[in-house]
Amino acid sequence: TVVEAEDGFEALNAFASDRPDVVILDYLMPRLSGLEVLKAIKQQEPSTFIVLLTGMSAETQSRLQGVQPGEVGDIPTASADLP
Repeated sequence: TVVEAEDGFEALNAFASDRPDVVILDYLMPRLSGLEVLKAIKQQEPSTFIVLLTGMSAETQSRLQGVQPGEVGDIPTASADLP
């Protein structure tokens, strides 16, 4: 089952009702950032696998500080690689 959310608050509500094994978030979600949603989900269910995506530059990604090891893996890409 795939569930979509328009913003971070909807994402948290969807997580609470559906309890998925995997969550995919955008760092720049409206109303509540993907990082804030990630932290809230990990407090509720530490075993949930979360993928946090962003189109931000490497410099901007430094804002991800405070995320615990194992919660976020970094796969850098260059925008030139995208179609």
